Amino acid sequence: MKFPSFSEFTVKATTAFKRFPLTLTWAVAGSFFVIVIINADGAKLFKEYLNMLLTLILGISWLISAQFFIEQFKKPEKLWWVKLLMLALLSLLYFSLPPHYQDYGKEVPYIRYILYFFAGHIAVLCAPFIMTWHDGAYFNYLKNIMIALARSILFSGVLYVGLVLAMLAMAFLFDIDFREERYVQLFVFCLGIVNTWVYLSDFPKNIQFDLKINFDTVISVFVKFILIPLAALYLLILYAYAVKIIIRWELPEGAVSYLIVALSALLFIIQFIVHPVRHTHKSALIKGFSPFCYLLLLPLLPLLYTAIFRRVADYGITEKRYFLMVVACFITGAAIYLLFSRKKQLRYLPIALIVLIFLTSVGPWGAFSVSENSQLAQMERLVNAFAKVKQDQTRQASDTVTITHEQASRLGSITGYLFDHGKLSQAEAFLGYDPVLKFKKENGYGISDSIIKNMGITVLETENLNTHYLNYYAEQKDIISVKDYDVIKDVYLSSDQSNPIEIYNGVALSYDSSNQEFILKKDGRSQIEIPLVTLIKKLKSHENNNFTAIKDGDMRIISENEYVKIGLIFKNISFDQLNGNRVLKNCQLFILLKIKKIKTDAS
Repeated sequence: MKFPSFSEFTVKATTAFKRFPLTLTWAVAGSFFVIVIINADGAKLFKEYLNMLLTLILGISWLISAQFFIEQFKKPEKLWWVKLLMLALLSLLYFSLPPHYQDYGKEVPYIRYILYFFAGHIAVLCAPFIMTWHDGAYFNYLKNIMIALARSILFSGVLYVGLVLAMLAMAFLFDIDFREERYVQLFVFCLGIVNTWVYLSDFPKNIQFDLKINFDTVISVFVKFILIPLAALYLLILYAYAVKIIIRWELPEGAVSYLIVALSALLFIIQFIVHPVRHTHKSALIKGFSPFCYLLLLPLLPLLYTAIFRRVADYGITEKRYFLMVVACFITGAAIYLLFSRKKQLRYLPIALIVLIFLTSVGPWGAFSVSENSQLAQMERLVNAFAKVKQDQTRQASDTVTITHEQASRLGSITGYLFDHGKLSQAEAFLGYDPVLKFKKENGYGISDSIIKNMGITVLETENLNTHYLNYYAEQKDIISVKDYDVIKDVYLSSDQSNPIEIYNGVALSYDSSNQEFILKKDGRSQIEIPLVTLIKKLKSHENNNFTAIKDGDMRIISENEYVKIGLIFKNISFDQLNGNRVLKNCQLFILLKIKKIKTDAS
């Protein structure tokens, strides 16, 4: 067996750089940029430099696609402007992202980014075949993509694991203290540079002219005994479910739509694999796959549309339902095309998907505008329904005007959605006031409770129902003084946590839910008990919204005895309210601690 020499690696690396100079420069420069930021302060990478990181990640797939697109022309050197256009679009995307990742109402650009991320990877699947087509060449191209991907993951993965083990060995044997950031930086180097370079190094040129099909036994076995039986199982389950709802004469559950989408995706994957040998393969199963599978898929599409529109009719359109409708239309169009087209050029499927992604990501017809307008209409309908309930109950001389917990939760989900999209202020048109300005201390879910209270309506509490989830968070404007303490630790604690949280040196904090108190122990012996009742009473004086901002000073418990002094500085604390009783769910807090002396059996 001949092993590759160092000169072969050098030649392949050089060839890859000559072919993909912009892509590899982008990958190398971006990786070193990330490595430098991690070395300085890794937390900044996902805050101050998040937009740069996202743009660098997105650029890899789009620049690879641009190079593959250019190579299909006779004179690719004249299409240098395509790469320049790609850089301009990446710059435009970077500046379209909000300056701060937690800005109010700024989640839409990040959802749009995810769409473009998927579009970039789909583009790699069809970029060399935009202007030309051959079944065999396309099959070989997709096969090479999978091989290159597996090889790059294997090489970079083995290199990373090997180097990490070497660092751990050096740390153990020679007492060399490697910072944790070094392992992350090494991961970025292997993923961003090694993985990308290896992926591109063996890609054959003249992709469109590689016409000889090598449909080996491994692929045949994988399709015949794994993929097609899975597709048959999904079809059997879905047809059985269809028979069930017909017999019971009931509407389908919304979740069935995801199973039909998964089945469709599996059928398309099989189609891409068997397409070039669909007429010549000796297996009757592979020969008969198309059009038989699509004839079985078409009767399930009404089930898909019914499941989607049932949710839309009940709760309006959101981005998820919008894209599910778009995917349903794509599946329908693709199935019809593969059934009735003579040429069956598979390149049209990823191209159509990319076009749909870009069309639905912008404009008044896009996912965001349609979803926001739909949810505003849903909110107006719900508020009007509440007003009618109030009017009817007032006529009946009712002491209190009530709505159900489900109705209140429905309004909360809508206001939360509109708040996150920066569109809740538009509710002023039917509320008569801007809820964001009027209840500016609340977030979207808390605003819904305030709207209900402002209407003079009470939420009806149902017996044995967890009617409220209450979350309080500190505004964290005050400075935490640690001068009187020896230890400070940031911890997360849940009420169902079985083990105490270790603070230091055998000192641990636990929560006793039966007595609603925190217990500080040293080597298992209680040093002080800190009741939560006082804090609960203090929080009850605030608005009982789902999410309430509290002044930092009101989210503290300071307790002291002859053994210890302890400060519990809560960043946030959550309760379940069951029939009027508040039960701690979880909390995140700073623990400030000073040990004066240890409590023993004698003391």
